[in-house]
Amino acid sequence: METKHYDLTEILLAVSGVVDMMEPALADHHRRVAYLSVELGRTMGLSNESLKKLFYSSLVHDLGAFRTSERLSLLNFEEIEPERHSICGARLLNNCSPLHELSPIVLCHHQRWDVITEDDVPLESWIIHLADRVAVALFPSEVDLDRVQAIREKLLSDAGIKFKPEVVDAFIGLAEREAFWFDLAYRMEDESLLLAESENFSSKITLEELFHVAKLFCAVVDFRSPFTATHSCGVAAISSAIAKLDGWSSSQCLEMEIAGLVHDLGKMAVPEEIIEKPDALNIKEWWIMKQHPYHSSRVLSGIKGLEKIQRAAAYHHELWTNRAYPFHVDISDVPIEAHMLAVADVFTALTESRPYRKAGDKKEVLSNLMMFCKNSVISDKVIANVGDNFTELDLIREAAQESALQEYRTLLN
Repeated sequence: METKHYDLTEILLAVSGVVDMMEPALADHHRRVAYLSVELGRTMGLSNESLKKLFYSSLVHDLGAFRTSERLSLLNFEEIEPERHSICGARLLNNCSPLHELSPIVLCHHQRWDVITEDDVPLESWIIHLADRVAVALFPSEVDLDRVQAIREKLLSDAGIKFKPEVVDAFIGLAEREAFWFDLAYRMEDESLLLAESENFSSKITLEELFHVAKLFCAVVDFRSPFTATHSCGVAAISSAIAKLDGWSSSQCLEMEIAGLVHDLGKMAVPEEIIEKPDALNIKEWWIMKQHPYHSSRVLSGIKGLEKIQRAAAYHHELWTNRAYPFHVDISDVPIEAHMLAVADVFTALTESRPYRKAGDKKEVLSNLMMFCKNSVISDKVIANVGDNFTELDLIREAAQESALQEYRTLLN
């Protein structure tokens, strides 16, 4: 059987957009920094291998800023305590085997030129630092001549103090080209521009490597709040276990685990106040919450080979009678993967503890799970497998979430 491969560039481009959905002011920030960085790298004569690391690092450079307030604070040109998110991002990347070589670049991407030895910082970090600050200075304002000139003057005054002088020189030369500024203003939503930038250094990864990348982005979504810090890891473990009970192959079970890890990517567009609200959501808050499967689907649809995972994430809230959202598709269009994911999601939510409530006991959880499922059109076989194997599944869920909790605590310490 031929081994499946997935385009890492497509994956990082897609998920960088998710990370920037936190707040409208952050829209396309990672893509803008990626475009700036690669243009600077080419101007400075970097090799294709260095350009690839530069491009990928710039697409994930702010992953360690979990809270919206932290991301918004980075929109100040003069950064305030940027070290925390750089360290967290570097730790996440170091634990992700397909992306671990990006860790030192992200760790150093806010270093000042005047307070550190040059040899201690990768060149890619110096480039991302300047590109990141230019992106912050330029947007969300319009590209006008006064702003362009002000950015040039600011960079020249900070050369040798905040920024590596050679990177500033490269940028000043690049900035003479008007189309460079116009691309930044008008083409960042056009993936073809960034795909063209990266066509000479795209990478393919296996399903097993995709799993590690999915774990990374699961952490970025779930670690925004202690309320959700272990949720998707629990859903992933249960999804895979349900598939195994149904006799699926090891690769199919791994695909289901990946689906569980990424099913809530779209919650990056949901404010923390809603995610952390212990009470029932009001009608306006519920409207916002209902957007998350839509955004998960939209993002995953841009990655070739993830069609089954995309449909599972899109439709896992479509199975509840009178509460289906957001697509309202016919039940015949909902794949079995979405049935499994829906049950895994409810099972995990009922059995995990939250800061505002304790987990239910077996009798209570089974009663609630059966009640949920009676008000659904979920496959009877999936429900029966969960009911018949409750204790085993709960141990699997508990082990997965304990591991995620330890990672969360280690990351933030």
